[in-house]
Amino acid sequence: MPALSPMSESSLDTDRSPAEREEQLLGSLFYYVLLATGLAFFNRAMPTPFLPLVLSEQFEERSSTVGLIMAMYPLGALVTTPWASAVARRTSHIARMHALAIYGMVLVSA
Repeated sequence: MPALSPMSESSLDTDRSPAEREEQLLGSLFYYVLLATGLAFFNRAMPTPFLPLVLSEQFEERSSTVGLIMAMYPLGALVTTPWASAVARRTSHIARMHALAIYGMVLVSA
């Protein structure tokens, strides 16, 4: 049996059924979504332990103000997540909206 060249390997992709190609695409999309949600969680959760320290030490806020801000932080995420989801579904650009959200979180937390 002759060795397959890179050109002939890519031509084997056309031999797959549409269901197999869709399964391969969804498998690769799964890892992208997993990475994106992991980064989003990291960017949203990372400032939480340090926020009270920064607010009380550098900005000299009272403990009641720090507690109010810490309570509003997850409440803001709870309110904005369904809104962002509705916008992404309506525009049908979920991956692009998720990427823009991650870029925004990186810029805000930097």
